[in-house]
Amino acid sequence: MRILVADDSLVSARVVQKALEEWGHSIIVARDGAEAWEILQREEIRLVIADWIMPVMDGLELCRTIRHSQLAGYVYVILLTSKGSKDDIVEGLGAGADDYITKPFHHEELKARVQVGIRIIELEEKLKEANKKIAALASTDALTGLPNRRVLLEHLEALVARGIREGRPVGVIFMDLDHFKRINDEYSHLAGDTVLQDVAKKLRAVKRVYDFLGRYGGEEFLILVEGVDIVTAGAIAERFRQSIKSTPVKLDSGVSLRVTASFGVTALNPAAPQSVDRLIAEADQALYSAKAQGRDRVCCFGLRCWDEQLGKCL
Repeated sequence: MRILVADDSLVSARVVQKALEEWGHSIIVARDGAEAWEILQREEIRLVIADWIMPVMDGLELCRTIRHSQLAGYVYVILLTSKGSKDDIVEGLGAGADDYITKPFHHEELKARVQVGIRIIELEEKLKEANKKIAALASTDALTGLPNRRVLLEHLEALVARGIREGRPVGVIFMDLDHFKRINDEYSHLAGDTVLQDVAKKLRAVKRVYDFLGRYGGEEFLILVEGVDIVTAGAIAERFRQSIKSTPVKLDSGVSLRVTASFGVTALNPAAPQSVDRLIAEADQALYSAKAQGRDRVCCFGLRCWDEQLGKCL
């Protein structure tokens, strides 16, 4: 564990440093609270042992500064001082110290209290990791590993706001797998899951780094493409369509399924911007047109479907 020792007494600091190093810790020494604060802002240190009485910034002010800061992780602070009255202890803990030891200190007591601090820090790290996993579960579709509908809509809202602010279009591509219910009915829902996972993999392979892809729900996917108009978004959708169609999905049973998808495309017009709900409705309407005209095609809102000879939506 990297530990910061703040003490203006070189002798006292050296005694603490020697003990901590014997216990396997890496030590950084600061001559006062101000130097300690500078170190904390540039180094990732989670445990501080500070004297109370120091020049420039004393131990109490250092505690208060740490507690009012936005440091990346919790910093556990032990005040190690000759001020040992009950009132002093109360004041020190009230300023933000986590623990309090009076000088001269007993080495084994310091060792034990440092171990308490390390346990608290480790518990906080475990809690942060658990919270990250919970956040990931709340924002990710479990089957495909893609962002879920909530995250898609939040991202679209952000893109629309930025597009309006910067006067840039945003392409919205709605995709629906063709005859997906038939796959579930004829081959089982597990086969349907395999198809969804395979399609998600193909979409990931085709999308550009700055495209945002997610599962909207069921067999529907949404692709958000920043900075492109409806014609360009249609061309991007056509690449996705060809990728899905090009290679059959192989089921665990050995059956190969030819899977196709239909696409509805629209785009934010920054000169007369649509709401998020309106963009979704336009893409859905274009998708309905693609289904009505035979499926396995790209249709753009307000235009005809993709023309393979011309290579664009008319």
